[in-house]
Amino acid sequence: LDSSFFNELGDEETRDADLRVDVKLLKDESMMTFLFSISGYLTRSCHRCLEDLKVPLSVTSQMIVRYENSTYNDDEIDDLVLISRNDHSLNLAQHIYDFITLSVPMRLVHEKDSCDGSVTSLIGKNEEKESGEVDPRWAKLRDISGN
Repeated sequence: LDSSFFNELGDEETRDADLRVDVKLLKDESMMTFLFSISGYLTRSCHRCLEDLKVPLSVTSQMIVRYENSTYNDDEIDDLVLISRNDHSLNLAQHIYDFITLSVPMRLVHEKDSCDGSVTSLIGKNEEKESGEVDPRWAKLRDISGN
């Protein structure tokens, strides 16, 4: 998969991608099990310096597809998709996208000292410096709470 896959699904965060997706199908009379193996990298923005960051991924997951009106207790299975017996195809694109997206770390940052120094030097520059004076509105609130 490349960046066009993510663009088609409306993902604006992924700048580039090089992923290999292998899908194995285990078919039974009443259900199908898809085994997904996804590996490669995504390029997204570093949350600290906003420069490109290659994020390596290695995902294995499964999805179970059952026909509607099956006799199994389907409430216990998380990765379950129900289809009609008349369906002859199943689009896996959204499921693959979900597996990839859920495997991306919440915080994407370069390793220590690898971020763009011109951007990281600006972090904290606009924070107000502590002064001895307290805003009178806050002082009144402190009187109320007794702190």
